[in-house]
Amino acid sequence: FGFPLSKVTTIPNGVDTTSFSPPPGFDPRAMKQSLVGGDYRIVANVARLVPQKGQSYLMEAAAEVAKTRPDVRFVIVSDGELRDEITAQAEALGIGDRLVITGLRADVMEILAASDVFVLSSLWEGMPLSLIEAMSVGVPSVATDVGGVGQLLKDGVTGLLVPPADAPALASAIADTLDNPQAAHNRAAIAKEMVVREYDTSTMARRWEAVYRHELHRKGASD
Repeated sequence: FGFPLSKVTTIPNGVDTTSFSPPPGFDPRAMKQSLVGGDYRIVANVARLVPQKGQSYLMEAAAEVAKTRPDVRFVIVSDGELRDEITAQAEALGIGDRLVITGLRADVMEILAASDVFVLSSLWEGMPLSLIEAMSVGVPSVATDVGGVGQLLKDGVTGLLVPPADAPALASAIADTLDNPQAAHNRAAIAKEMVVREYDTSTMARRWEAVYRHELHRKGASD
């Protein structure tokens, strides 16, 4: 936008990482049972059902993943204008019985904690809080490389990045995460540590405070 970098400060979004962390002894089986009717592996997407969030590509990817993995279920947590369209697409792809759209929920942390993979399939984003929340919970993550996502998720280190609107690449990354759980767990552990350190709301608040103090000092104001 033509502004000199010396006058630009970037402050990333933050989440309350203590709220997005499973309590000691959390048992995901009860949540799995209530969501999908059994101890299935869950691929979760937390996003409004709108064109921006790319769930049509997620359904194509899900159909491919489901071909050889009968124990996987797909859960979309939210609601939106495309709910009927996405439901119909899942039926047409033969995975209608493997998809659950929960509607709006107050227990997103628990759903994430019961999930085996978190997927962000968006076509564009800023820095999505849902991805930060999933990483804070410790869920292995797959995300499209849009907006600020690449600043947050480092491919092969804290998750897997894929191009937007690329269902085959999305399917491959989901399958890799499911089929290599130890590597996925290792990435998720690094991601969680990084989010707690860099993206907690307390860190965000300190960064904002530093900006205000800098400006007050520059203008000669006192504390």
